[in-house]
Order: sequence, then C-alpha cells, then structure tokens
Amino acid sequence: MFLTDIRNRARRQPIRRQQLRDDHHATSYVLREVQEALQTVRSDWTLANFGLPLPDDSLPALEQQNETETPEARAQQWEGRLQTSLPLLNTNQRHAFDEIVGSLLPGVSVSALLQGSLSAVAGPSMLTRSGRLFFLDAPGGTGKTFVLSAIQDFLRTRRKQVIAVATSAVAAVLLDGGRTAHSVFKIPIPVSAESTCSFSANSDTGRTLQQVDLIIWDEIVMCHRHCIETVDRSLRDLMQTYRPFGGKFLVLAGDFRQILPAVPGGSRGQIVSAWVKASPLYRECRFLRLTENMRLAALRADPAADVEALNFPEFLLSVGEGRLQGEQRPEWISLPQSVAFEHTIRNLCLKVFQGIRDNHADPAWLTKRVILTTKNRPLEEVNEVIGNMILGSYRTYLSADKVENEDTNALIYPTEMLNTLTAGSALPDHKLKLKKGFIVMLLCNLDPATGHVNGARYVIENMTNNLLFLHVTTGSHQGNRLCLPRMPCGPGDDNFPIPGFTRTQFPIRTCFALTTNKAQGQSFGGRIGLDLRDHCFSHGQLYVALSRTTHPGNVTVLTRESNETTRNVVYPEVLQ
Repeated sequence: MFLTDIRNRARRQPIRRQQLRDDHHATSYVLREVQEALQTVRSDWTLANFGLPLPDDSLPALEQQNETETPEARAQQWEGRLQTSLPLLNTNQRHAFDEIVGSLLPGVSVSALLQGSLSAVAGPSMLTRSGRLFFLDAPGGTGKTFVLSAIQDFLRTRRKQVIAVATSAVAAVLLDGGRTAHSVFKIPIPVSAESTCSFSANSDTGRTLQQVDLIIWDEIVMCHRHCIETVDRSLRDLMQTYRPFGGKFLVLAGDFRQILPAVPGGSRGQIVSAWVKASPLYRECRFLRLTENMRLAALRADPAADVEALNFPEFLLSVGEGRLQGEQRPEWISLPQSVAFEHTIRNLCLKVFQGIRDNHADPAWLTKRVILTTKNRPLEEVNEVIGNMILGSYRTYLSADKVENEDTNALIYPTEMLNTLTAGSALPDHKLKLKKGFIVMLLCNLDPATGHVNGARYVIENMTNNLLFLHVTTGSHQGNRLCLPRMPCGPGDDNFPIPGFTRTQFPIRTCFALTTNKAQGQSFGGRIGLDLRDHCFSHGQLYVALSRTTHPGNVTVLTRESNETTRNVVYPEVLQ
C-alpha cells in the first residue's frame, strides 16, 4: 500500500520519479516515511520496534513538494506577505530585521527594501558564511512572531534555506514550516550535559543542516540548556569547526519573564542554572529587544478602548519584571480592579463558561475560554464541573494496557493495576468520559504540517466506538479537522517504573482547563479563569497566566483567601 502510494506520487512529481529508480529505492523511501511518522508519535520508536528493516541512509532526501503548490506559488505567497508586513514593522522590529538579515546579506535593510533599491542585491554570492548568534527578547504583544515571519519570508524569496523550530509544538506551528527542536535536531530524551543529537552527516537531517543558512529557535527560555548545548556540539561536529553551532546563523527568541525549564524536584538554583542564560553560549549572542507593544498601539488608535485596557500591557510588564510589590509582603500583589474574584470552583466555571449549554457546538466560542491552574491536581475537578454543564450523555472509552518487555514478567502486573498508572501529561487516562462539544488536547505530535501537535486543542464534533471526529481550534490551522483512532501510547519517560508499558487509547485529554506551563505560547483572547487555590510557586507563572488575554476584565480568579491578593514569583537574577 505504501509502495503504491509512493509510486503514484512520483508519477505526479518528476523529481521523485527520477529518484525512484528501482524497488530498493522505493522501499527505502517508504521505510523512511513510516519511521518519521512513528517518531512524531513517540520519539524513541524506530522500525526495529516493529520488526521492520531500517531505511538506507545513504540515499538522498526524497524531494518533499506539496502537490497543490509549486515553488513559484510559494514564492508569490512569501512576496505577498512581505509587501504587507515590511511597512508595518515598528522601529524595534526594523532594527531586529536589519541586524539579522543584514548579517547574512550585507547591505539589506527594511528602508532599502521599501525604497525598492535591492533588486540586484542579495544574490547567492552576497551570502556571508561567518555565522553569528542573536537573542531576541520579546515580551508578549511586541510582535515577535510577526518579525520572525518577515525574516523567514524575505530570506526564502532570496532562495536561502531557513529552518524554524520552537521548544513546544504549539509555538512551532505559529511559524511557517515550524517544527519542534527535538524532532528537527533529533535531540535525545532524556538529555544530559554530554548528549549529542542522533543524526549523522550522511542522513537526511545532516545533509539539510549542512545547507541551512539560518536557524530560528523560538520559546527558547523554557528550553533546558542541555538541549541547546547538545545541538551546538552536534553542529560543530557536523560542520567540522569549533565555531558555535558549527558557524551557522542562529536566532534564539523568547521572553525572560516567562516560565523557565522544568527541572523535576529542582531547587531555585537548579532551575536557574538549567536555562539558556546560564550557558556559555549566551555570551556569544548579539542581544536584540522588542519593547513596543503592538496590541497597545492598536488600542490607542481605538477611541472605544477603556483606560484599564490601555494600562494592562504595562501592568503585565510590571508583574513579569517583579516591579509590582505588595505593601506588607512584596511577593503578594493586588490585581486590577476589573479582575473578578470567586471563592468556589463551580462559580469560577460558571463565570468563565457562562452560556456553554447554548454554545457548546461553536468552536470559535469555546476556544476563547479556558481555566488555568498552577498544578495538575485541580484539572480533573475543573474539567468534570464544566463537562457536567454540557447537555447530553457521556460516552466512556477504556484503554487496553499491556507490558511488552522481554526482561519484565508481565504476569506480575494485573490489568487492574496497569489501568491505574499515569505519567503526567504524556499518557492518556485509562478511562475517558467524553461528550460532543468537549474541548480536548492532543498528547502527541501526529502531523505538524497541519497543526496536529502535542498541546493542540480541539472540539469534539462526533464520536463512534473507534473514532473521534475533532475540529482544530489552535493557531493558524483553526478549522482543520482530524479523524482520530485509538493508538499505542507510551509514558515518554525512561524512569517509568514498568519498562515496556503501552496504553492503547485515544491520545487526548479533556481540556477546559490546563496548567499555566502548558498554556505558554497560546493565546485565548476571551475569558480566562485562574485557579489560584495553589498559588504560583515558580518564576513567570502569574505573568504567563495573565498575559493569555488582552483585558483584565476578562480575568476571573479563584482564591482561598478573602483579601484578594495573589503570589507573584520573580527571580531577579533571571532578568539581570
């Protein structure tokens, strides 16, 4: 079946037809595509896990071409976006564009482009090969994705190779062609101070990275420094040079006020030492900063905008930078007057999802609402309360759990015990209780090109015994649909107590509520609820939670106290 599919596509694409000279070539390309699909679901899977031979890495990469788009059509799309975006860049954004693009292509600037004086500039001979590192610090609303997209579009119109990655899958889909850093660079899981990426110079990944002109890495602040240093070591080895990242041009982008890398059980010192600024590579970066809030500029131009909306961006910055302090206890701050407070979980859910019975079939209405928690523990309670607010009966789906490991005696693990196992956010529950209109979150990367990634949110449109029909509500792929079957899921943790454990279940979780960490990189635009019964305990949590919306009047907070203050944790050493 796969072989026939490959050959059919080759007939429609001359480049592929030339590459598929015999069955050996065709079979190897089939195996390669199957393995790539497996690794988007679970990064440690290979064909060997299923008794299949490995693909021939000596073969060149199979030309990947969208069958409905020609190179000319894509170039026209990039040019069209540039004509719109370049005139809209503000002063900080223009400076970032000029610094980054001008380092690769000397003489290029936004001003020159707008004046139309670069028609003969920036050809292949103009490309500078001495690499340089940039760090783009961009608080929420300052247009980081906007300027990064403009850089991508311009370089691609000049036939330069650009790779865009992000630490999280949800952030990656906001960039054109974006993928997670782990999937692009083959970063091992878990990663250590001595790790290297699992690609070779002769592999598809190795050959692609040898030719790339610029790498963009977004949401870098939440990435562990070991990941960044692993990529650095691997690129130096690939390019046979001691220069950082093998002499490649690299843009690291993020917001220092946001949540830092997760270090399970780690102290404050261990968390701070795990982030990018603690790496010697950070000292090699040219620092760029975006400061003008594009949302605020739009509000100032709107005569209907109220004072609290205009003041909210500055309030968020003061929260993120720790400048807002309480009178008696510095970490305990007051929120804007228009923020509503509730003292029961039911009232919080009713406030945020008011009208859900009439709107549960409207994905646009549902996707603008969410309740955020600081820990995983309250998620089940919140999701149950909101689920009961939707009319209709539940359908229950049970998983099939088993242990497949030659070194493990599966007989000592009763099925009932396996059904109780959990693994953080990586493993779906044994029992899923679902209704039409439920918001759910995907727990694995299925197809990044169409937005089906870990963390993407969906609305259930229909259900059968073995399939879920889902409507995408996340990012630039809103409106896409997914027909989801049950599939084998692993815990994604080498320290999981039962090696070889597999759960066959729909890889989703009910998602009316999610943790602040998981919400980073997403914007909801409507009402948000903050369950702060467990107050913020780590750098950036409150800043990330509040910045998921654009108006303080859209925020409702649940607290245990009656004084309506909340804890804001900021590590000053991170912002220095």
